[in-house]
Formats: sequence, structure tokens, C-alpha cells
Amino acid sequence: MILVVVGMGFLWGGCSSFERRWKEAPANAPSGLQPLLGKWEGTWSSEKGHGGGSLRAIMVTTQAPSSATGSVAEKYSATFKATFWKVLSGDYTVEMEAQPVQRGSHRVAFGGSKNLGMLAGGVYRYEGYVSGEEFFARYESAGDAGVFRMRRAR
Repeated sequence: MILVVVGMGFLWGGCSSFERRWKEAPANAPSGLQPLLGKWEGTWSSEKGHGGGSLRAIMVTTQAPSSATGSVAEKYSATFKATFWKVLSGDYTVEMEAQPVQRGSHRVAFGGSKNLGMLAGGVYRYEGYVSGEEFFARYESAGDAGVFRMRRAR
């Protein structure tokens, strides 16, 4: 199923748009205020035998926590670009909500979901964490499940 997702992402894609944004995006160092912000690179792999490959992501903040409303969550827009079979690639953007695992912790948990359409596997749910230079996430849909492992890009 992930092949379909990647293939559909390629068709929907803006691959050249992703490359332009990748070059322009800063490789921000982690901070307590915006730990997901910046560029990430690594790999993805399916736990159901649907492959794997390289993975890059660009994270931008869409909403900061608010002391006025008491919100501790921060919202991000994450654009992922995955490579499949070393020649196919696709990208898609998801919205994520992140918050510290515990007060004073450097680990930030995030999660969300994205409906990629019936042909691409339907709804994908994801959750994970960022801790310093490490990004780890699990994804799951009706037909696939797997992991993203990335480190901050320089």
C-alpha cells in the first residue's frame, strides 16, 4: 500500500517545489520553544513488507502555544518527501500537534492523521517524538504500518 501512497504523492506532487523549499529552509537547531522546526532526513520502512527508502521532511510552525488560552500544544505543518525503490518519490503535507512529554523534558511528542484518499491507502495515523537531534514516528493505515527515523539535516 505504501507504494501506492508514494506513487500518488509523486503524481500529486510538486517534487521540484519540495526541492526548492528544501534548499531555502534553515536547518534550525532544536530549542525548547520549537523543537520540530527545520529540516530532517533519514529513512522510512514498512513493517508489512511494503518497502522503504529515504525520507526528508521540512517542518514549519503554524501555531505556537498560548499562555492566554492555556494551550501547551504547538502546531506544525510537515512536508515529507519519501523515496521508493530509489527512483520513485512523492511528497505530501500533514498537520501535526506537538507538546512536551513532561514539564522540563527535552522530548516532545507529536501526532495527527491525514487522509490520502482511497487509492493511496485512506487515512494514515502517526505519532512519535523528537528528542534533540532524533525524530522517530510510527505510521499506520488499514493496509500498512511502519516507522520514520530521521536526524536533523545540516
